[in-house]
Amino acid sequence: MSLIYNYADSNQAFNAQTWISWYKLQLWSNFSLFLNDPVNGDGIEQNDKRFLIGNNINYRRNYNLIGLPMETFVGFQSRFDHIRVGLFSQTDRRRMTKLGNISPTLSNNDIQQTNLALFAQQEIKPTDWLRTQLGVRMDSFIFDVKQKGDPTTIVNPIADDGTATIVNPKLNFIFTPFKDNNVAKATDLFLNFGGGFHSNDARVFVQDQDKQIPRFWGGELGAKSRFFDALDVTLSYWRSYLASELVFVGDEGTFEPGGASRRRGIESEFRYDILPWLAYDLDLSYTWARFINGDHVALAPRFLAFTGITARHDSGIQARLQMRHIGRRYGNEDGSFLTPTSTIFDLFLKYVWKRYEFFVQFQNLANKKWRSAEHVFESRLQSEPLGVGTLDAHFTPGDPFTVKAGVTVHLW
Repeated sequence: MSLIYNYADSNQAFNAQTWISWYKLQLWSNFSLFLNDPVNGDGIEQNDKRFLIGNNINYRRNYNLIGLPMETFVGFQSRFDHIRVGLFSQTDRRRMTKLGNISPTLSNNDIQQTNLALFAQQEIKPTDWLRTQLGVRMDSFIFDVKQKGDPTTIVNPIADDGTATIVNPKLNFIFTPFKDNNVAKATDLFLNFGGGFHSNDARVFVQDQDKQIPRFWGGELGAKSRFFDALDVTLSYWRSYLASELVFVGDEGTFEPGGASRRRGIESEFRYDILPWLAYDLDLSYTWARFINGDHVALAPRFLAFTGITARHDSGIQARLQMRHIGRRYGNEDGSFLTPTSTIFDLFLKYVWKRYEFFVQFQNLANKKWRSAEHVFESRLQSEPLGVGTLDAHFTPGDPFTVKAGVTVHLW
């Protein structure tokens, strides 16, 4: 649930949002089959209950100072998560009792996590062809991880707390070197640089001796323009550095911190107004991702494509046919496994009437088999030799043809 308030006039804008979310997950998995427990299997049960509440408040003002156009943007964000998460041994979706020295409880925690953030950005336009944006954001985290149950009966007991604060700068330059003409308008060249962070699992954070938030640095160089008053084009090249990746541990169904990584990629966006009521869009990207030691970042996307055509009528009827494509990815760090590609078509219909939006979604129109999640690790069939695992791909099937419908009500 979300409540939003917006106010704007010619010189300023104020936005405020409060939101609440709750969900419950119970998931049964068996990633390694009978590799660790040749009798009962390596099945796990993941329980996850979360209550989340947050706020977003920001204010933007345009003005002139010493004869220069300026814009100041400030804001505050907060988020609180109360999480009950547990990992248990199971067979046939029944939680196991203790067998000898094997505990059915792998982990069981009550987690409270708070994130508070302040940010500000100052935009200055010293000339007609240059805009500069200087920003800063400070994030503070409070983690409190409590152990549920007797820690002597839990394989991986975790109970600790910690705090961390990280400050990240942002610097953007937007150049407009060309005047508008009959061919191209609103042509911008941009150079962006800034910092960020990788949001870690609270359990991973409190077990880290340094208790630091992994830092992210990134930069981007690109251009955008509008041609013939109908075609919007954006092209960019970017690079990034991340101090620590989160690596999925298949036989435990958890994550652990990995090494530092570098990424670089190219991206393009195209928007074409075919007719006043008909528009086409296409997004393409290709990414190279490697750990600092040279290994591949497993399952990091490489080639992505997203395209669609949208029709709108003055009566409030809208329709969109879209395609999403994921190219082959490296399934493991040495690159010996490649995941298959997937191409999915969807159809969206919407009707807007006064304060109401009615929608119907037809997902995976061709009812194509695809993999929504995939990991590569060792597993063992019950008929295979004891203690010997086989490296192979394990995946979760994607949704088949699905129909969803709903209505959105705008109170104001």
